[in-house]
Formats: sequence, structure tokens, C-alpha cells
Amino acid sequence: MIKRILTLLLAILALNVYSQQEAQYSHYMFAPAAYNPGYFGLEDAICLNGIHREQWMGLEATTPTGESYSINPVTSMLSVDAAIHPLYGGIGLNFMQDEIGPFTNTMVELGYAYHHNIGPGKLGIGIMAGFLDQTIDFTKFNYLDPGDPVLEGGGKEESAIAFDLKFGGYYRVPGSWYAGISTSKLLQSKMDLGKDLAGAKLKRHYYLTGGYTFRLPHPDFKLEPSALIKSDLAATQYDLTTLVWYMDQFYSGLTYRPNDAVSVLVGMKGWASAAGISGGSGTFQGSGSMVGVSYDITTSSLGADGRSAGTFEVFLRYCFNIEIPKVMHGHEIVR
Repeated sequence: MIKRILTLLLAILALNVYSQQEAQYSHYMFAPAAYNPGYFGLEDAICLNGIHREQWMGLEATTPTGESYSINPVTSMLSVDAAIHPLYGGIGLNFMQDEIGPFTNTMVELGYAYHHNIGPGKLGIGIMAGFLDQTIDFTKFNYLDPGDPVLEGGGKEESAIAFDLKFGGYYRVPGSWYAGISTSKLLQSKMDLGKDLAGAKLKRHYYLTGGYTFRLPHPDFKLEPSALIKSDLAATQYDLTTLVWYMDQFYSGLTYRPNDAVSVLVGMKGWASAAGISGGSGTFQGSGSMVGVSYDITTSSLGADGRSAGTFEVFLRYCFNIEIPKVMHGHEIVR
């Protein structure tokens, strides 16, 4: 009975801890659409952003059959947003999959942002609705009591789907500064997972971000400090970043995340042009692209004892405009 109670408490704790964790990205400054729907369409183009993140590489666990498997978080995110001028704003679509050991989260979201010009910049106020599919693979649990009917889950995967909302505002002065505030899991929906397990409630999260561009005395260089603050009112995390740009094309920089990691970032603009990728004449015009990679050096106990080999992340962006060529009509003059 004691084993059964302890196992149940640990399982519920794991569900709650996981439900309160949002995916994090070292390239947050380039992909605000992942956490703030107010950003949709502010680039005044159609933009595709993708991120793949392997966090705390090297963490492993063992299944009941003795097989080892990775339990480090693996996150993939794809977002598409576009400015829709007849709607006075922009729309966006996000897809995210986050895997942590036996747990898998899949999120699909669709949103709209209203744009309003204020001073030298533009404000976007957006809302996004989405579905979260959360799955547990019970075959990967190594039970204290193999016959425990509470945690077996029928010996297979079980999943639950919840509906939730995001809301945010984002103000940007191109080439100068930006600031945004947003919240996710607004409805704090309940997830019922596992046989006879108590439901886990999604935790509301809050985001505050901002950045500024400093022009240095040397015209080929500029400095871009930025920050992202994430909180669920029980715990708060800070990302503090400084990037140095060279000729507005190449960048490198560092991010400090207290009690977690120091990230090294490098990247460039214009990878699509360098690779010879372009749209057809009169169809896709004004294309822009960016690629970046980062490596997080773990500074928490996970790195100190050698359990984590760090975190690797890659970021890609491709933006373009669609222009419909004008058709010239000739008119015959009778005279």
C-alpha cells in the first residue's frame, strides 16, 4: 500500500510539473509568434519560422524490459503568419510538438492580430485559440509495483485533448526597439490522463519581452540587447541576451538564463539567396531569410554532474510577399 501511494503521488506530481512547463527557445527574439499572437503580420509579409530544440541531451531512463530511452525534452515548432490588409491586421498558425520521456504534447493554434499605427511604430493586439493533445506512454514507466492497476493505463498510450487561448500585445519600431506582453493557457483547462489518475490542470503563463538596437560608432556593427521574462506566478525565469551584428547580415551573441544555462548563438541573414532559392518573377517578391544555431551550456546540477551534454537548437526563417503582376490591356483606336 505504501509503495502504491508513493507511486501515485509521484505520477501526479510528474503530470502537474509537466503541465506547468512551456517550451522554451534560445531564439525567442526571432520567433515571438510562438508565445505572442500580437506579433502576427507585423513583418508585412508571409513568414515561416521553424525551430528544433534538443534540450539537456544525454538524459536517459530505462523501461521495464531494460531498454534505455531518451528522456530529455525535444521540441519542434513551426509558425506561419501573414499580414492581411483588408482585415486590418494579420493571421497566424502555430504547430508545436514537445516530447519529454513518456510524455508528448502536441499543440495546434490559429490566431488573429489587429494592427494600429502608433507614433513611429505599429501595435499588434492578438488572440489565438488552439488544441493541446497530451499523451502518456505507460509502457515506458518502470513501476515499483508492476501489477499496480492505477498506473498501468491498460499497458498502452492514453491521451487527452484540451482547448485553450493565448492573448498578447506587441509594439515594434522597425530597426529601433520592440516590447511585448502576453499570456498563454488563459482558460487553465483540465487534462484527464491515465486510469483513475487525478486530472492535471494547465497553468496560466505570462511573458514579457523587449529589445533595443544600438548603433555603434563603427557603421558595420550594431548591438541588440533583449530579454524575455516567463512566469506562472509560482516560478519565474529570465533570458538575458546580447547580440552583435556585422553589416546587418551576420550575428553572434550570448544568452544568460540564471540557474539553467549560458547560450552561444550565431547566425546570418540571406541564407536562401546564398543557396540560390528565389521565387518566380512576378510571383514571390521581397523574400528574406535567416538561419541561426545555438548551444546551451548547462549551468545547473544537470551539467555539473555530467548528466546533461547541453542543449542544441536550430532556427530557420523565410519571408516573402506575393505580388500579382498587372495585366496590360491594349485598346484599338478606330481612327
